[in-house]
Order: sequence, then structure tokens, then C-alpha cells
Amino acid sequence: MQPKDTVIYTAQKSGLKKGPRYANPRFFDGKPKRGVKKVVVVGDWPAVVDAYEAAGVEVVTEETPRPKTFTEARVEKSGRDVVEIPDDWQEMSWQDKRKLAAQLSDVPVINSAGADAAIMAELDRRA
Repeated sequence: MQPKDTVIYTAQKSGLKKGPRYANPRFFDGKPKRGVKKVVVVGDWPAVVDAYEAAGVEVVTEETPRPKTFTEARVEKSGRDVVEIPDDWQEMSWQDKRKLAAQLSDVPVINSAGADAAIMAELDRRA
């Protein structure tokens, strides 16, 4: 555990240990905290380092911690990829084409030409 006269400057949002005094370096106003004898600066925060060094306070710098593990996510087909486009889609009624195109496009489909364009764009993307 860090003594009360030590402040840790870090932009971390999680993984902080209970006990030490923490401060977010993003909000550092250029004035060192009173009564501090040691500062630990995590990351690249030269304004914090310079201010405390100028005040004669011991400064220790550490690199920003990197994640220790990564997980692989299985990517499954979803959204547009699971929508089946029938071979005879051009023969569909305008209403059915519009429903199909709405599932394939982020842009609202307001007419037959827009529906045709959305379906063709998706077929080109899949090719």
C-alpha cells in the first residue's frame, strides 16, 4: 500500500487498487498537491512530471499497462449475411422488394429504383 503522502496519476478507469490516493492527469491544473512527497505517473503526462519535479517532489514514471490477455470471438453470420436473396427477386412485387431491400440497406428504401439498387449492391458485396 502507498503512503498517504504519495499520489498516483493515472487515466485508468478500472483495475485500481484500494488504498492509494489517485488523481486523473487529464484534470491536472499545473499545481502540485500540497504535502505530497512522491508521485507515480502512469503514462505520458509531461506536465505532471515537470510540475512535481520543479517542486522538488520525487517522481516515478511507469508505462501505461497493456492488456495481458486477449480473447478470440467467434464471428457468426448475422444481419445482411443471413438474408436470403431469391434468384427471381427481380420478379417480386414492389412491396416485397422493398421489404427485402430494407433488410439489406442502412438507407431508407422509398421507391422501386432504391430497392433494386440496394439489392444489387448487396449482391455485388457478396460476389
